[in-house]
Amino acid sequence: MDTLVLGILAFQRVALGDDFMGFNKVWPKMKDIPGWMSEPDMRFLYNTAKTIPSLGVIVEIGSFKGRSTVALAFGSKEENKNTVYAIDKFEEFTTKQHKTLYPHFFDDFMRNVTDAGVKDIIIPIKMKSEEAVKGWDKAISFLFIDGDHAYESVKQDFELWKTHVRDGGVVAFHDTRSWPGPIQLVKEIDEADNAFKKTVMVDEITAFVRVR
Repeated sequence: MDTLVLGILAFQRVALGDDFMGFNKVWPKMKDIPGWMSEPDMRFLYNTAKTIPSLGVIVEIGSFKGRSTVALAFGSKEENKNTVYAIDKFEEFTTKQHKTLYPHFFDDFMRNVTDAGVKDIIIPIKMKSEEAVKGWDKAISFLFIDGDHAYESVKQDFELWKTHVRDGGVVAFHDTRSWPGPIQLVKEIDEADNAFKKTVMVDEITAFVRVR
């Protein structure tokens, strides 16, 4: 069995939580942060951030109030200490009925990452994904895409950022069981993109490893 296959199998094992119990120690510090990320999803993010190669950063597209960001940061701090870049416009939402939702949630984000004790390893970027990628020059070990779930948007995030993912790096998508956009895109990647191999599905997350 070649080294790449062995590496993928190892990633599957640790990402699913078989090897590490550290998550249980930090879970109380993040479980009450608002968001739509389940405990199994959070465990996956923590374990993956902990075990990915150190020769690259972590990029999260779509951070909201920091629930998933904190999970990534805790995992990274425990082992490789890769910086977590949290990319989000951090702007309030306005419905078609002109109702404002989640005002000032960047303040909530900063308070949550500070209270959790992981602010030092997180760099928030208040931009759209397509703006933040311009001039990007850092190798990425773990790319987590959880921004706009419209098919065109999630596909754009993937296409813009995938070239920065290093060999052996991980790309994961959220809401791949419940939202049509992510569901369609992960199916297309699995069937047609030979550079990425699907490795893990955990609750709402589907993850790929870059193999070429």
